[in-house]
Amino acid sequence: MVTVQMLGAGGFALLVSRTGAPIGRPVTIAGFALAFCVFSRLEVSLDFGRTQMTVSLTEIVLIVAVFSLGPVGVAISGAVGHGVSRVTRRAPPLKVLFNTANYFCALMVAASGFWLSDPAIFRI
Repeated sequence: MVTVQMLGAGGFALLVSRTGAPIGRPVTIAGFALAFCVFSRLEVSLDFGRTQMTVSLTEIVLIVAVFSLGPVGVAISGAVGHGVSRVTRRAPPLKVLFNTANYFCALMVAASGFWLSDPAIFRI
């Protein structure tokens, strides 16, 4: 499953790179990775009867990152930040791998869709 997710994300990365999408400066990517890591630690748990929902504030970082980085930079910074956050919580390695790959794929698809909708908004 991880392989399928990474191949899918790679396909989107190839698609947006052929349209001239920037990646972003390495320092900016590292800064957003740190922000994703910090904000993913700030979670709010909501209880709805027998169901529990956890919401984090990483969407705030995602919105700023989409306007500051290219799609590949958004996916890299988000996956690194998410992975580091899960490792520091001592999650099992397989769970960290799967969740990080899933998050990378989701961010790649979302940022690619945003980029392909109007590349003119990315004035990096």
